Amino acid sequence: MANITFNEIDPNAAASAVLIEQQALRGSLGGLLIPQKILLLGQFNSGKTPTEDEAQLILSPDDAANRYGLGSLLHIQAVAAFKGAGSVPVYAMPLGDGVGESTGTIAVTASGALAGTIALYIAGKRIPVTVAKDDDQSDIETAIVAAINADPNLPVTAVVDSDDVLITAKWVGLSGNGITIETNLRPTDELPSGVFSGSFAMACALGRHHTPRASLCRSVRTW
Repeated sequence: MANITFNEIDPNAAASAVLIEQQALRGSLGGLLIPQKILLLGQFNSGKTPTEDEAQLILSPDDAANRYGLGSLLHIQAVAAFKGAGSVPVYAMPLGDGVGESTGTIAVTASGALAGTIALYIAGKRIPVTVAKDDDQSDIETAIVAAINADPNLPVTAVVDSDDVLITAKWVGLSGNGITIETNLRPTDELPSGVFSGSFAMACALGRHHTPRASLCRSVRTW
Protein backbone atom coordinates (compact mmCIF):
# COMPACT_ATOMS: atom_id res chain seq x y z
CA MET A 1 0.00 0.00 0.00
CA ALA A 2 1.36 3.41 -0.95
CA ASN A 3 2.20 5.81 1.83
CA ILE A 4 0.00 8.89 2.17
CA THR A 5 1.79 12.13 2.93
CA PHE A 6 -0.01 14.70 5.06
CA ASN A 7 0.81 18.40 5.32
CA GLU A 8 -1.19 19.33 8.42
CA ILE A 9 -1.75 16.06 10.28
CA ASP A 10 1.11 14.77 12.42
CA PRO A 11 2.09 11.34 10.99
CA ASN A 12 3.61 10.37 14.33
CA ALA A 13 0.43 10.90 16.35
CA ALA A 14 -0.17 7.80 18.51
CA ALA A 15 -3.75 8.45 19.65
CA SER A 16 -6.57 7.28 17.43
CA ALA A 17 -8.79 9.98 15.87
CA VAL A 18 -10.77 10.84 12.78
CA LEU A 19 -8.70 13.46 10.96
CA ILE A 20 -9.50 15.10 7.63
CA GLU A 21 -7.10 17.03 5.42
CA GLN A 22 -7.95 18.57 2.06
CA GLN A 23 -5.68 19.75 -0.70
CA ALA A 24 -6.61 21.37 -4.00
CA LEU A 25 -4.80 19.79 -6.95
CA ARG A 26 -4.98 20.94 -10.56
CA GLY A 27 -6.52 18.18 -12.63
CA SER A 28 -5.54 19.63 -16.01
CA LEU A 29 -4.03 22.65 -17.69
CA GLY A 30 -7.27 23.50 -19.49
CA GLY A 31 -7.97 26.49 -17.24
CA LEU A 32 -4.65 28.03 -18.25
CA LEU A 33 -5.35 27.66 -21.98
CA ILE A 34 -8.94 28.99 -22.08
CA PRO A 35 -8.86 32.83 -21.87
CA GLN A 36 -11.09 34.50 -19.32
CA LYS A 37 -13.83 36.83 -20.59
CA ILE A 38 -16.73 38.74 -19.06
CA LEU A 39 -20.04 38.82 -20.95
CA LEU A 40 -22.80 41.32 -20.15
CA LEU A 41 -26.36 40.63 -21.34
CA GLY A 42 -28.97 43.37 -21.43
CA GLN A 43 -31.05 45.97 -23.20
CA PHE A 44 -29.98 49.22 -24.86
CA ASN A 45 -31.77 52.57 -24.79
CA SER A 46 -34.46 53.49 -27.25
CA GLY A 47 -32.84 55.27 -30.20
CA LYS A 48 -29.69 53.14 -30.17
CA THR A 49 -29.28 50.52 -32.90
CA PRO A 50 -26.50 48.04 -32.05
CA THR A 51 -26.46 44.61 -33.65
CA GLU A 52 -28.66 42.44 -31.44
CA ASP A 53 -27.63 39.04 -30.05
CA GLU A 54 -23.99 39.52 -31.05
CA ALA A 55 -21.17 39.84 -28.51
CA GLN A 56 -19.22 43.08 -28.87
CA LEU A 57 -15.94 43.97 -27.13
CA ILE A 58 -16.32 47.14 -25.06
CA LEU A 59 -13.38 49.17 -23.82
CA SER A 60 -14.83 51.17 -20.93
CA PRO A 61 -18.10 52.28 -19.29
CA ASP A 62 -18.00 55.37 -21.54
CA ASP A 63 -17.72 53.10 -24.58
CA ALA A 64 -20.79 51.21 -23.37
CA ALA A 65 -22.65 54.50 -22.86
CA ASN A 66 -21.83 55.60 -26.42
CA ARG A 67 -22.94 52.28 -27.90
CA TYR A 68 -26.01 51.54 -25.79
CA GLY A 69 -27.00 54.83 -24.12
CA LEU A 70 -26.38 56.49 -20.75
CA GLY A 71 -28.31 54.67 -18.05
CA SER A 72 -29.06 51.68 -20.28
CA LEU A 73 -29.00 48.25 -18.68
CA LEU A 74 -25.75 47.44 -20.47
CA HIS A 75 -24.15 50.74 -19.41
CA ILE A 76 -25.07 50.16 -15.75
CA GLN A 77 -23.60 46.65 -15.90
CA ALA A 78 -20.44 47.93 -17.59
CA VAL A 79 -19.84 50.48 -14.82
CA ALA A 80 -19.89 47.64 -12.27
CA ALA A 81 -17.94 45.16 -14.42
CA PHE A 82 -14.98 47.42 -15.14
CA LYS A 83 -14.46 48.11 -11.44
CA GLY A 84 -13.24 44.53 -11.00
CA ALA A 85 -12.38 43.34 -14.51
CA GLY A 86 -8.67 44.13 -14.34
CA SER A 87 -7.09 42.84 -17.55
CA VAL A 88 -10.02 40.52 -18.37
CA PRO A 89 -11.78 41.70 -21.57
CA VAL A 90 -15.42 42.72 -21.25
CA TYR A 91 -17.99 41.93 -23.93
CA ALA A 92 -21.61 43.05 -24.20
CA MET A 93 -24.44 41.28 -25.99
CA PRO A 94 -27.34 43.65 -26.77
CA LEU A 95 -30.70 41.92 -26.45
CA GLY A 96 -33.88 42.78 -28.31
CA ASP A 97 -36.09 45.31 -26.61
CA GLY A 98 -39.21 43.25 -26.02
CA VAL A 99 -42.62 44.90 -25.94
CA GLY A 100 -43.92 47.93 -24.08
CA GLU A 101 -42.33 50.57 -21.88
CA SER A 102 -42.02 50.05 -18.15
CA THR A 103 -43.59 52.95 -16.27
CA GLY A 104 -44.26 53.87 -12.67
CA THR A 105 -45.70 56.81 -10.78
CA ILE A 106 -44.80 58.92 -7.79
CA ALA A 107 -47.71 60.75 -6.17
CA VAL A 108 -47.13 63.44 -3.55
CA THR A 109 -49.51 65.25 -1.21
CA ALA A 110 -48.29 68.31 0.67
CA SER A 111 -49.90 70.54 3.28
CA GLY A 112 -47.92 73.06 5.29
CA ALA A 113 -44.65 71.51 4.18
CA LEU A 114 -41.51 72.32 6.13
CA ALA A 115 -38.06 72.49 4.56
CA GLY A 116 -36.33 69.16 4.22
CA THR A 117 -35.19 66.45 1.80
CA ILE A 118 -37.05 63.56 0.22
CA ALA A 119 -34.64 60.62 0.03
CA LEU A 120 -35.69 59.00 -3.23
CA TYR A 121 -33.90 55.86 -4.45
CA ILE A 122 -34.04 54.73 -8.08
CA ALA A 123 -32.34 51.44 -8.96
CA GLY A 124 -30.67 51.67 -5.55
CA LYS A 125 -29.14 55.11 -6.20
CA ARG A 126 -30.04 57.87 -3.75
CA ILE A 127 -31.64 60.94 -5.35
CA PRO A 128 -32.08 63.76 -2.81
CA VAL A 129 -35.02 66.04 -3.56
CA THR A 130 -35.00 69.39 -1.77
CA VAL A 131 -38.31 70.64 -0.36
CA ALA A 132 -38.66 74.29 0.67
CA LYS A 133 -41.00 75.62 3.34
CA ASP A 134 -44.62 75.84 2.12
CA ASP A 135 -43.91 73.96 -1.14
CA ASP A 136 -47.13 72.57 -2.56
CA GLN A 137 -47.73 69.38 -4.53
CA SER A 138 -46.81 70.97 -7.85
CA ASP A 139 -43.57 72.42 -6.47
CA ILE A 140 -42.46 69.07 -5.06
CA GLU A 141 -43.35 67.10 -8.18
CA THR A 142 -41.41 69.59 -10.30
CA ALA A 143 -38.43 69.19 -7.96
CA ILE A 144 -38.61 65.39 -8.22
CA VAL A 145 -38.62 65.54 -12.02
CA ALA A 146 -35.66 67.94 -12.05
CA ALA A 147 -33.64 65.77 -9.63
CA ILE A 148 -34.22 62.59 -11.64
CA ASN A 149 -33.51 64.11 -15.04
CA ALA A 150 -30.37 65.83 -13.73
CA ASP A 151 -28.64 62.42 -13.52
CA PRO A 152 -28.22 60.97 -17.04
CA ASN A 153 -26.81 57.74 -15.61
CA LEU A 154 -30.18 56.75 -14.14
CA PRO A 155 -32.15 54.10 -16.06
CA VAL A 156 -35.31 56.25 -16.16
CA THR A 157 -36.66 59.64 -17.15
CA ALA A 158 -39.42 61.63 -15.41
CA VAL A 159 -42.17 64.08 -16.35
CA VAL A 160 -45.09 65.62 -14.48
CA ASP A 161 -48.21 63.81 -15.69
CA SER A 162 -51.46 65.29 -14.41
CA ASP A 163 -51.25 64.96 -10.61
CA ASP A 164 -48.37 62.45 -10.59
CA VAL A 165 -44.75 62.13 -11.62
CA LEU A 166 -44.51 59.60 -14.45
CA ILE A 167 -41.34 57.49 -14.42
CA THR A 168 -40.38 55.74 -17.68
CA ALA A 169 -37.56 53.26 -18.31
CA LYS A 170 -35.07 54.30 -20.98
CA TRP A 171 -35.55 51.02 -22.82
CA VAL A 172 -38.60 48.88 -23.56
CA GLY A 173 -39.04 45.29 -22.48
CA LEU A 174 -39.47 43.05 -19.48
CA SER A 175 -36.24 43.97 -17.66
CA GLY A 176 -37.47 47.52 -17.07
CA ASN A 177 -40.09 46.16 -14.68
CA GLY A 178 -37.30 45.35 -12.24
CA ILE A 179 -36.17 48.96 -11.79
CA THR A 180 -36.83 49.84 -8.15
CA ILE A 181 -38.29 53.14 -6.95
CA GLU A 182 -38.05 53.47 -3.18
CA THR A 183 -37.65 56.02 -0.43
CA ASN A 184 -36.22 56.32 3.09
CA LEU A 185 -33.86 53.33 2.93
CA ARG A 186 -31.36 54.72 5.41
CA PRO A 187 -32.23 54.94 9.12
CA THR A 188 -31.73 58.72 8.99
CA ASP A 189 -34.06 59.25 6.01
CA GLU A 190 -37.49 60.72 6.61
CA LEU A 191 -40.02 62.74 4.68
CA PRO A 192 -40.15 66.47 5.45
CA SER A 193 -42.96 67.41 7.81
CA GLY A 194 -46.15 68.12 5.88
CA VAL A 195 -45.22 65.92 2.93
CA PHE A 196 -47.43 62.86 2.81
CA SER A 197 -47.84 59.58 0.94
CA GLY A 198 -46.83 58.62 -2.56
CA SER A 199 -47.20 55.50 -4.68
CA PHE A 200 -45.02 53.89 -7.29
CA ALA A 201 -44.17 50.72 -9.18
CA MET A 202 -42.54 49.78 -12.46
CA ALA A 203 -44.66 47.54 -14.68
CA CYS A 204 -46.42 47.36 -18.04
CA ALA A 205 -43.70 45.72 -20.16
CA LEU A 206 -43.11 42.15 -21.31
CA GLY A 207 -40.53 40.11 -23.19
CA ARG A 208 -40.06 40.43 -26.91
CA HIS A 209 -42.59 37.69 -27.74
CA HIS A 210 -45.46 38.98 -25.59
CA THR A 211 -48.10 41.66 -25.73
CA PRO A 212 -48.63 44.05 -22.80
CA ARG A 213 -51.83 43.71 -20.81
CA ALA A 214 -53.40 46.60 -18.95
CA SER A 215 -53.72 44.47 -15.82
CA LEU A 216 -49.91 44.40 -15.54
CA CYS A 217 -49.52 48.18 -15.40
CA ARG A 218 -48.77 50.23 -12.30
CA SER A 219 -49.26 48.04 -9.29
CA VAL A 220 -49.11 50.33 -6.26
CA ARG A 221 -46.88 50.55 -3.22
CA THR A 222 -47.23 53.25 -0.57
CA TRP A 223 -44.66 55.23 1.39
